[in-house]
Amino acid sequence: MTQAARDSINLNQQEEDVKEIFKYLTDKYAPSLREVLIEPDPLIHYDMAFDLLEFIYHFPWFGANFHSHPEDFLNTMRKFFVYIQENLLSKVKETYSGCRVKQYLDVRLFNVPMIKEVKIDSIRNIKEYHVGKYISLFGTTIRTTGRKDRELQCDVECVRCGTKHKVNSDLFQYSKLQMPLFCGGTVEKKYNPYDALMNKLMRKKANKGDENGKGDMGMTALGTCMSRKFSKNPYTSIFSDYQEIKVQELFKTLKPGNIPRSIIVILEDNLVDVCKPGDDVLINGIIIQRWSDDRKDERPNIEIAILANYIIVLNKKEFIQRFDVTSENKAEFKKFWKDCPYLEGRNKLIESICPYIYEKNEQKLGMLLAIIGGVPKLIEKDNTKIRGQIHMLMVGEPGTGKSCLLCFAQKLSMRSVMTTGIGTTSAGLTVAAFKDGNEWILEAGALVLADCGVCCIDEFALIRQEDRGSVHEAMEQQTLSIAKAGLVCKINARATIIAATNPSGSNRIDMNYNNGQNTGISSSLLSRFDLIFMMKDEHLVEYDSAHANFKLSMNTEEEAERDPTIWGVEKLGKYILYIQREFSPELSDYAIRIFQNYYQYLRKRERLPQDRKTVRMLESLIRISEAHARLMMRNEIIVLDAIVTIILMEHCLNSGLLEELFPVIMSFDRYTEAKHEILLRLGLNPGEFPDPNMKKNRRRNKKKKSGQFSYNSYMDGDQHFSGTITSQDEINGGDNYFVGSSQQSVNGNKSDSQTTFCISQGTQNNNSQSNDLTSFNLDSQDNSQTTKINGNNIDDDDDNPGNDDLADISALL
Repeated sequence: MTQAARDSINLNQQEEDVKEIFKYLTDKYAPSLREVLIEPDPLIHYDMAFDLLEFIYHFPWFGANFHSHPEDFLNTMRKFFVYIQENLLSKVKETYSGCRVKQYLDVRLFNVPMIKEVKIDSIRNIKEYHVGKYISLFGTTIRTTGRKDRELQCDVECVRCGTKHKVNSDLFQYSKLQMPLFCGGTVEKKYNPYDALMNKLMRKKANKGDENGKGDMGMTALGTCMSRKFSKNPYTSIFSDYQEIKVQELFKTLKPGNIPRSIIVILEDNLVDVCKPGDDVLINGIIIQRWSDDRKDERPNIEIAILANYIIVLNKKEFIQRFDVTSENKAEFKKFWKDCPYLEGRNKLIESICPYIYEKNEQKLGMLLAIIGGVPKLIEKDNTKIRGQIHMLMVGEPGTGKSCLLCFAQKLSMRSVMTTGIGTTSAGLTVAAFKDGNEWILEAGALVLADCGVCCIDEFALIRQEDRGSVHEAMEQQTLSIAKAGLVCKINARATIIAATNPSGSNRIDMNYNNGQNTGISSSLLSRFDLIFMMKDEHLVEYDSAHANFKLSMNTEEEAERDPTIWGVEKLGKYILYIQREFSPELSDYAIRIFQNYYQYLRKRERLPQDRKTVRMLESLIRISEAHARLMMRNEIIVLDAIVTIILMEHCLNSGLLEELFPVIMSFDRYTEAKHEILLRLGLNPGEFPDPNMKKNRRRNKKKKSGQFSYNSYMDGDQHFSGTITSQDEINGGDNYFVGSSQQSVNGNKSDSQTTFCISQGTQNNNSQSNDLTSFNLDSQDNSQTTKINGNNIDDDDDNPGNDDLADISALL
């Protein structure tokens, strides 16, 4: 077969391929192109979203060229779309008159396959061979310029001969117009007498023409214009929107000790202003090189940049680079709560936070709830926003594990920035303004970079006093108002702040001082923290021994022998992302009553500092309870969430509500004890606050006919009941009545009587409105005196009496 025959076959095959591509693009993108044709302005740019992955699936031999020859690929696709418009034009004109084919189509490639040649893990991995290739890159926007006009094309005129030239700007030379080296036009030249003399001598030598040369004097000749001076016609310029942004490596991808690298990204036309400082972005584009003008005795400055083709702004819910929650993960989380009782599963999650730190469970739970966060709210009447972020401050003596908790929070959070208060300025925390040429530019600080994430600040008290005020607005209003160098704007700073600091002065916490005296931080700033923990390094023999054994066992224990129920950082991160997306808890009536009474109690405590009993404290209680309900995968805040929130808050306040602080990791019996004590001290009847979701935490206990019981009440003086159960009857359709002798002590005065206790899930019988246990004599026929405790029924499905029911009765009492 001859070469001509082969070329003919190849040409025919190419024509068939082009027809297939044309047919595919017409079927898929005809509706979008019809909308473009209807648009009236033919001079503006229109975006065409192009699904690259699907195109490669149908035409792998052609679509694979997008990486190695991206400019040719994009130009070819644009020509296809222009041809399709021409075919559709006749049909569209029948309905819409005045339609014109749009030449300025920008093909935006999305759904780009993340193969190793395309995906760049870090800016520092961009090499020379990436120049001219199509890549995908994740980063954080730290700087944006204003919208500019880039001159694409214009007409210039030679100042000598008036010849017009059309010149283009070169993006690779910072959009400089490429002027001609010289005009090159045709120009008339006057005859030079010296040239006439030279011509005379040359003709004489050649025996041609007049030897005197008189006939050439005063004549003109045509020549080439060598002028280098041009004037620009301002009415012939074509412009496009232009912007440059600076993108930095993601903070979480940096290895310890590495300084984050950055790169310039060029945005054109409709991509301008799609992102702002602090946004995480996915950039698809072409790597290019730019160089400055040549200068004498200087090497040209060559810079690598990205010409963006498509940008996705990754907000909190769409960020899937690291924590991608799959359907298998969701099924695993649901199975976890199905297999584990509520309290047991919750305890495992708390123990998975910083497992290499001994105890500190209150701080671990507080940090976990701060990362999860509450539910932000928007009041539609006046467009007021109420933050959902929970701010936490740890004030601890040296060696209490504050920095370790901060590092773990930075690893656990989906998006985080960690900084230290030493040398930190207000510009470093918020926004810095600097001059770039003739323009002022804003560059994002730590709080803006941590938008919708966590900002961990170590040595918080070492921030200078004049710089602390810059975080007030960010902590409460979640914005930053900027008025610098003539720039007035407002930037989002929806970051959760987890801070740590040492006590001021001697680095020791004095419990006789308030939080402001211990930290040296003003009350206006302290009131913005939802949780403030005082972490003392107490010297207790038993605690020190257990702590030492824990640390030593970590260095001798093999990984395989460690607790397998502890969740890893990646699994915890996926779980937090899942519950933030799926659950938005709301307050129940029980939780509202509990928080109302607790807030009123705090307002009456004179010894509490003023910053701990403002209305912000009530909002903090709501946010913490919302985060706890999310932690346990619920959309309702029940009694359990409210009780745990109060226990956690008491570890911060130590207001005196509880004689002994309950731990946050507790069993069901311990929780029941804490619940009854807290409700009674708040003036509430525990029987009116059921825990229906807690049934599965209780063992199916056997019933007993007799046993000891004891009960304390703090509502109306110091009351104590104790006695022996002697019999049990079932009255009124299932209510369990326990009859026995008892001894009642009221303010030290003892009396003996025979008492009946009624335990039921229903309401009180015979309209009894008693808010507390009372005793009465069985000889009395007034059933309204029957003491009734609202709660769970004692199991009655077992005929064998035993001691197990005593635990049930004690728990209910």
